[in-house]
Parts: sequence; structure tokens; C-alpha cells
Amino acid sequence: LARRPLAEVTQGLHGFNPSLVGMVTFFWYPLNVATIGLAVAGMVVAWGITQLIRQTSIPGYTLPFILVGWVIHLIGGTFGWLPLAGVAEGKKLDFMAALLEGFSEIMLIGGGKISGVFFLVGILIGNRWHGVLAFMASAIGLLVAVHDGDPVNSVNLGLYGYNAILTAIAMSFVSKEIYAPICGAFLSVILVELWSFLPIPALTAPFVIATWMLILVRRYAEWFHGHCA
Repeated sequence: LARRPLAEVTQGLHGFNPSLVGMVTFFWYPLNVATIGLAVAGMVVAWGITQLIRQTSIPGYTLPFILVGWVIHLIGGTFGWLPLAGVAEGKKLDFMAALLEGFSEIMLIGGGKISGVFFLVGILIGNRWHGVLAFMASAIGLLVAVHDGDPVNSVNLGLYGYNAILTAIAMSFVSKEIYAPICGAFLSVILVELWSFLPIPALTAPFVIATWMLILVRRYAEWFHGHCA
């Protein structure tokens, strides 16, 4: 309807943030008229924010989804809506679940290893190198969380892996050196751990912030090298 370039539309650039908004709405709240209206409104707003960000040089990534997701969370709390119960993963660490569910948590699905396998296979089909980086990032998230003694339930749900996966893949577009995705994965996990002290859900904010930080460091390093060479 907005007559955006067909190539952008077919690549999904206008759809992935609204899709995430819809998913997080019904991940948190039951399906009814009010939540459907809220989800649709959120999708439209996320699309609009995406268009505004695309007018700048800032890589927006999932920022529109994050901002709208926080507002939806606030609205739900204001109206006293009770969020749906999460998936209990037990008190014993499950390495396979922690490794694989980080992939399904990217799209807020979680709750099963099989969905994680499908997401990993999908990434491998799209780009084998990205698949390798994603698996490595998920392992980094798991190892850092275990080392730091983070809650086992959260570790099993892949909550320390999905931001690391997104950051590693994003950084692979910024730098061809493997250290960039690895540093990004580590930084995103640290941000996830710090986020636990905040009253708002992290969603994919650690991924966006970690990627922005590393891009700024890289740009400053290039500028410094160019002026001092």
C-alpha cells in the first residue's frame, strides 16, 4: 500500500519487525479482541518506525520491535492483563536444550529442541557460515551463563543464546574477521545478564546495543587509523 520497492518487500525488510510484534503480543497475552487490536496497531507502528530509521544511517535491526514491544508490555501491565505462563524447564541444566532453544527463541517460540533444530537448519540453508557462527554464538551464551551461575531455567530456555546468535550474524556483515562475531556474542550475553536488573523485558535489545557498540568501535578505529596513518 505504501508503494515501497518490490525488492525490499520480497526480502522481508518490511515484515520482520511487525511479525515479531505480533508474536510477542500473543506470547505474553491470550488471544482476544483487545490483544488482536493491540497487536495490529503495534505492527503498523513498528512498520512506521522502520521507515523512519531507514532514512538515517543507523542500522535499525529489531529496534522498532523492541520499542513497540516495551509499549505493549506497559499497556498490558496498566490494564492488569496477566501474562501467559512460561514454559518450565526444570532445575537441571540441559545442554542440548540450552544450545538449540536459543534458535527458536529468536522468534519467541521456545519450549522445544525440535523447533530450534529447524531454525538452525534454516540458517544453514540460507548461509552455511552464518549457521556455524550462530551455533558458536549459542554455545558462547550457554558457557558464559553457566560460568556466571545464571538461572538454570533461563539457560535451558536459550535466553542467553538468542541475542548472541543475532549479534554474531549481524557482525559477520560488518567484519569478515571471526573475532567480530565472537566479541559480539560475548558482549550480548553480558548485556542480557545486566538487563535482569531492569524492570522491562530485554527482548532483542542486547543484540541491537551490542552490535551498535561494536560498529561504533570499528568506525572509530577506522577513523583513528585514517587520521594517524
